[in-house]
Amino acid sequence: MKNIIISIAQDNTSEILYQNLDYETESKLFCIQNYEELLSRISKTKDINLVILSDAYLDTQQAVASLKKLNPRPKIQVYSDRIENVQSPDMEFFPQSDFELEKLIKNALATLDPEGLKNRTEIPDYVPFSIKYFYNINSFMSDIYIKLKKRGIEEFVKRINANEEIDRETLEKYEVSGLEFLYIRKPYRFHFINQAVNESIGGLKKAHLSELAQQLDEEEHPLQVKTILNAADDTYQLSAEMLLNMGITENTIKITKASIASMKKTLKNMDTITALLDRLLKEKLSYAYKRTHITTMFAVEVLKRIDWFSKEQLPQLIEQLVYASFLHDILLTDEKLLRIHSKLNLYQADLSEQEKKLVLNHANMTSTLIQKYPKAPNHVDVIIKQHHGTSNGIGFSVNLNASLPKLVIILMVAERLVMKLLDFKKGEDRLEQVFNDLEEEFNLPTYKKVTDCLKESIISAARSK
Repeated sequence: MKNIIISIAQDNTSEILYQNLDYETESKLFCIQNYEELLSRISKTKDINLVILSDAYLDTQQAVASLKKLNPRPKIQVYSDRIENVQSPDMEFFPQSDFELEKLIKNALATLDPEGLKNRTEIPDYVPFSIKYFYNINSFMSDIYIKLKKRGIEEFVKRINANEEIDRETLEKYEVSGLEFLYIRKPYRFHFINQAVNESIGGLKKAHLSELAQQLDEEEHPLQVKTILNAADDTYQLSAEMLLNMGITENTIKITKASIASMKKTLKNMDTITALLDRLLKEKLSYAYKRTHITTMFAVEVLKRIDWFSKEQLPQLIEQLVYASFLHDILLTDEKLLRIHSKLNLYQADLSEQEKKLVLNHANMTSTLIQKYPKAPNHVDVIIKQHHGTSNGIGFSVNLNASLPKLVIILMVAERLVMKLLDFKKGEDRLEQVFNDLEEEFNLPTYKKVTDCLKESIISAARSK
């Protein structure tokens, strides 16, 4: 068995790529997501036969430079539209668009074992896929089957016709009955895998946003950074390209979308929360949705970069942050209330006594609601209660509290950044000043660490351009 290192996201969507690449190439795979992890894996694993790098998940320029210094170095395949081809017998270059399973397998086998296609274990006529991968797909180009066993003989029975709408309720009934897999005919397996992966961010990739650019001080920052949004544009949409320009990776987009879907499903029986959440998710042009959604993704990026937690903790922490981010201000349905983030703001705002009471108590009220629902992730109620810096969820803290839970601090800083970006004025504001203001407001070391992660995310994306 050969060893392959591949830069690929380790989330539910990319799991299908990982499992099938492992299966089809008959290799042991090591998935890495950042430069440090790449070096660590190479140092720990003997006899690496192939390293597959992709711009989507790694700084390929830096990785290639390091791998070239190894002696002996493994075979390297680079999927990138940015890096210049380096003439080397150990290195092959492919366009980023080729980073899909069928081409990955073909290229890997051609490098590792030119005869591999002939010698591989025969793929069965019907290939199994977990039911969970069918939930995000509206229809598929070929028939979909279930497997039945009659008198010890396996039989595959068509359940969904080619190009027929895939009904979610039908899938749920299959799961309740104990069915784990649906089956695709062998010739269509790669089409299904690529569709399953791409569907999760397809809507975002199709969304259109006129590019809004802001030039930083050229002497200090010779980079052009695209801002994350155009708040004045009534046609606002979240764009994958736009988010990538601000350092929010495709991995984070997919994780966030999957977590939102999971949250919506688990909260469906909470009358008050469900109604408010449904309203928020439907109003994609609203200030509330823009602020919440982008804050969530920035917070997830911080979690992936900061060194406060172990890798094993990340899935649970991401789930907690997504819930807290979407629910912490769910009771504030008016934009003028959402813009209040301090005692001074509250004093200056023209609010009724009822509105002031809601602003002062919304964190505690929402936390209490969440406590009543056992399916919510652990500690979400605490994050929500303390997101304005007070331990009891009432009012706003005057001074920063370094002893707050770390997820609370991440949410607070990420949200303030997004609020500043939402008010960003083209031609008047500079991104550099946004971060100067953020660092002045959050000047304790713990908070500054979060600010540094956010800045690192944006600047690294700008450098890659």
